[in-house]
Amino acid sequence: VSQSRYVFHGISYVFHSLNQFQGPNYHSSYATFFALQEGEPFFALFPEKRYYFLHGIYSTKPYVLSHFFGDLYVLLGDGNHSDGWEVKFYWNPFLSFLWIGGFLLLLSGIFSFLTKIVSIQKAMLYVRNFFSS
Repeated sequence: VSQSRYVFHGISYVFHSLNQFQGPNYHSSYATFFALQEGEPFFALFPEKRYYFLHGIYSTKPYVLSHFFGDLYVLLGDGNHSDGWEVKFYWNPFLSFLWIGGFLLLLSGIFSFLTKIVSIQKAMLYVRNFFSS
């Protein structure tokens, strides 16, 4: 991380620190960013890079901040303590609308099923009345 302030979609992200954590089977380096909106702290971000001892591989754990109009992904990429770290910010707009679309599909399927049941019941009632008279 060579610079300490990023501006992304009108919000300033300030790099605060890079910390270490020892997990049960991994070593973790995670960054702390603070988001400032109009100079006031808005929220904190904690992207992470893990090294798993057992398999000898690195894994990036993005920090995801979700809200109704989109998702913000912050990734701590490759780097080291002497040269710095690569940091990526991604914005996926309207991702929650996928869930809304799926919910609408579910509702339309239920509605279609119920109207089919009602039409079958009406047909059975018509046939029953036809043969009983």
